Amino acid sequence: MMELIAYITENPDIIVECIGVVASWGGALVAGVFGYRAKKREEKMQIELTKVEALNEQLTYIRNSCFDYEFDIYKELSRKTFLLTSALNTYFFQGFREIHDTDPKKKKNAEELLKNVIQSYYEYRDALFMSGPFMPEDQFNEFEKFMKLCFSQYQLFYNAKYYDDRSRLRDEEEKANENDAKITKSQTELIKSLRLHIFKYKDSLHKSQY
Repeated sequence: MMELIAYITENPDIIVECIGVVASWGGALVAGVFGYRAKKREEKMQIELTKVEALNEQLTYIRNSCFDYEFDIYKELSRKTFLLTSALNTYFFQGFREIHDTDPKKKKNAEELLKNVIQSYYEYRDALFMSGPFMPEDQFNEFEKFMKLCFSQYQLFYNAKYYDDRSRLRDEEEKANENDAKITKSQTELIKSLRLHIFKYKDSLHKSQY
């Protein structure tokens, strides 16, 4: 042992070399540990990034599916809106007076037209309430407002068929004409509102994909 100490004392360069070797080993060890941790962290981050990308794809798919479903709802409600408006207009111009006609054929035709009005109304109402949970509240309210106007017109038609007084019938016909204008205006506003809603929704979907 004494001889080793004496040898090292006489040759100090050996100490420097030994320290250098130990230092290099230590540096390599530290670098290896940090490199291993960095690699593990990178792998973990890559896994998380993959999960986020998959989630974004799922969300995009869900949003697109929701839009497609909602769009189908609006297409059906638009069709029901047209049919209801058409039924009301047809009765007003072809059935309102004829239902009091002495000609049985004209009277029967008017009765059929009035039945078509209430049938169209119920089909519209059922479609609206079945679709309501899947619609934004403001859009549902617009469709419901239109529905109430149409039902008021139907009630006027139904009650007027039992009036015999011509003066009262003229008054009711005038009210029906006013209601018809309100229904037409409401339908126009509904179409504008719906078009705006759909294009805003579609635009937001497009932007979310980029």
